[in-house]
Amino acid sequence: MICSMKRLSIFKPKILNIIFFVLLNVLSILPQWNSILAKDIISQKYKENQQKIEILLDSYNNSHDSKQKLEYLDQIILIANHGQLKKSEANALYLSGVEWKKRGEYSEALEKINLSLLIYKELEDVPNIVKVKTELADVYRSISRFNEAISILESSISYYKVEKDTIQLAQIHNRFAAIYLELFFNSYNYKTIYKDSASSKKEFLDKMNQFPILKNYYSKILYHLDLSNRYAKFKEIKSLLISNLIINGQFDIVCYDINNGIAKFDYALKLIEETGIKDEKPLALINKARVLGVWRMNKPQEAIKMAYEALELATKMQIRIYIFMATNVLHENYYAINDYKNAYKYLTNSANLFNQLRSENTTIKLQSTNIHKKIEAREKEIQHKKNQQKILLISIFALTVLFSLFIIVLMVKNQKQKKLLVDLHEKSLIISNQNNELHSLIAEKDRLFSIIGHDLRTPFNSILGFGELIYEDSNQLTKEEIQTYSSYIVQSSKNTLYLLENLLIWAKLQQNRIVFDPKELNLQKVINEVVLLLREPLKDKLITLNNNISDFSFVFADEEMLKTIFRNIIGNAIKFSYKNGTIDISSSETGSVTKISIQDHGIGMKFEDLEKLYQFDTTVIRTGTQNEKGSGMGLIISKEIVEKHGGTIWVESTEGVGTTFFFTIPKISLKK
Repeated sequence: MICSMKRLSIFKPKILNIIFFVLLNVLSILPQWNSILAKDIISQKYKENQQKIEILLDSYNNSHDSKQKLEYLDQIILIANHGQLKKSEANALYLSGVEWKKRGEYSEALEKINLSLLIYKELEDVPNIVKVKTELADVYRSISRFNEAISILESSISYYKVEKDTIQLAQIHNRFAAIYLELFFNSYNYKTIYKDSASSKKEFLDKMNQFPILKNYYSKILYHLDLSNRYAKFKEIKSLLISNLIINGQFDIVCYDINNGIAKFDYALKLIEETGIKDEKPLALINKARVLGVWRMNKPQEAIKMAYEALELATKMQIRIYIFMATNVLHENYYAINDYKNAYKYLTNSANLFNQLRSENTTIKLQSTNIHKKIEAREKEIQHKKNQQKILLISIFALTVLFSLFIIVLMVKNQKQKKLLVDLHEKSLIISNQNNELHSLIAEKDRLFSIIGHDLRTPFNSILGFGELIYEDSNQLTKEEIQTYSSYIVQSSKNTLYLLENLLIWAKLQQNRIVFDPKELNLQKVINEVVLLLREPLKDKLITLNNNISDFSFVFADEEMLKTIFRNIIGNAIKFSYKNGTIDISSSETGSVTKISIQDHGIGMKFEDLEKLYQFDTTVIRTGTQNEKGSGMGLIISKEIVEKHGGTIWVESTEGVGTTFFFTIPKISLKK
């Protein structure tokens, strides 16, 4: 026993050491176990949330009830937000925006789609950013914000051309066609033709030729429908072919081609029956009913029958905008056959539908309040984290810069003697360059003072003189004299404003304060907008301006800068053209640039004056054919803007014959 106790006492320290070692290892492993356990819990929760979202998405896809669909999507948004599943949340918000758009609630649609866009931007998910923007453009189209819709679609189409995504290109060309059809139909020029009426498509097209903007819309609709159909047929996108047929049918009806329009509606309905794609069926039925009814063919009974079918289908699908459109067709045609009871019934139904939509939307908005609050809170949290990351990055950057500066200082001290001669040489060059720049600045200063002292002062004296004359002798002057003096004041004010605008643009160019924002532009459209501003001087001299630019000529340029170039050069052409003269604007494509020419047949220039056009200190100042004044700054500004775009500008002129200005701008090709 004693022996055993001794053995135990001998082994006791060793046993204690082993136990202690084991305990240390267990304690060191515990944090790893905790981390693994936490990751397992998070992973399990993630899987559970994903499964819930997938189940809800299946329910959403299988539901035909608009309100129920929105409830499913709200649940997905809540789960995704709580579980920080950003992509799922963004997708649900996007789908919710699409549903709100179908219901005709565009403010809700804009809110949901913009929230989705915000999350995708945080994720830097470019494909989904472009997809959501494309849907946003369709909402803008629905609320008649056509310029914003076109701007977004132009950006999207550039992206999908690079990606060679023909499915999305087909969809975007379809939306372009829908937008230009609405612009075409709602144009004041179209309403003028409509009031005058036309008996056939040929007669309509003859009348349309009087209105260039209508011809432009007409060409664009055909162009985009053609491309959309080509892509849709290549990819066999039946739903898009149906949509294109409906748009094309509407286009034919608007252009007085009734038979072709109805034939396209019928073919669309046939494809709907063959494919089972019924989303567009109520719209096709409603459009055909409109044509059959009092709007065109005056067959109200047939229109009523078709409108009933559209109403029944739209009610089943719960597409409220189609229900509203169908009830309006029923109201119009019942009224036409003197069935005032039914006419009143469907007019009342339209009002009730509007009130019902407003009530249901209020309920859904209340249910969505908590979700919006949580999204806002999460956005603040994300922004806070981003700010912390920025502070950390700035701190690291500052330390790096300080360390780099310290190294640079050491290197400079070591190499100071070796670089002394080089520095002296460089300083002498700098002084020489500064002398040249100083000479240029003095010339610019003298020219600016000349412009301010003479070209600005003279018209102000004229304005003050005629103003005082009208003020002091208003009782003695005739109405014709007052109008004449007022016209002098207006013209002097315009000339002064034009000169001030050029001075401001030049000053901003020198200081690099003009934002350079090039994008794809329709060249003909830009020129037409500038010509519209110059219509008064053109009219005064009875000058004909021929815009020979193609409808489909596009350039890559800053819009306001490009307008400044055209305003200055065309303004000069008007100034130096004779009465009843002509100005021709043309373009041609060479390599990666578009060459633009602006030709007048006016007084022309001497050969020795051509080289002085763009020099500030030797600018050639000439008066126009009706003694119009100028400062010579317009061409200097135009040259700087052209060169900012990477282009060149030059002039060809013969005294007594006329002048042609040429410049180049980068082009954007529509070909893939």
